[in-house]
Amino acid sequence: GKSSGGLVDIDLDCAEAIALAPHMLPATGMLFGRESKPRSHLLYRVHNSGKRLQLADPDDGMLVELRAEGCMTVFPGSIHESGEEIRFDEDGEPAEIEYGELTRCVQHLAAGSLLLRHYRQGQRHKLALALSGTLLNGRLHGKDARRLFQALIAAANDTEFEDRLKCLS
Repeated sequence: GKSSGGLVDIDLDCAEAIALAPHMLPATGMLFGRESKPRSHLLYRVHNSGKRLQLADPDDGMLVELRAEGCMTVFPGSIHESGEEIRFDEDGEPAEIEYGELTRCVQHLAAGSLLLRHYRQGQRHKLALALSGTLLNGRLHGKDARRLFQALIAAANDTEFEDRLKCLS
């Protein structure tokens, strides 16, 4: 938030969010984590940032958190409560982005994380059909729906890329 010069931390709390983040969040030059969860914190510079946003799976804990005004994050050079060293994966400049755009990306990432938990071999085509109808009828822009599909396909190593994208047609 303001006291850090506009830094905002996207804390990826589950494996699905970590797998999807490179496909769904804007690129940034500052990322860190620890041995068991590398690249689990992405930093952005946001002018006029808002409040914290926590998005959880009601059955299985936190998915992703946008830490902004009034939040604290333990930075590299520290030791995590697990005993692991917190270290930079990339120690460059945080990308600049508007708070509203970052919030939208984080919300889509949380939704994608829930979907990825259920995106299993043998069920993917049915899920893709149901998801495409839900997204398009829910007025998610076609480019955002396509980006979500592409992220799921990549994170799940789904080899039937064309079939999944045809579901959006």
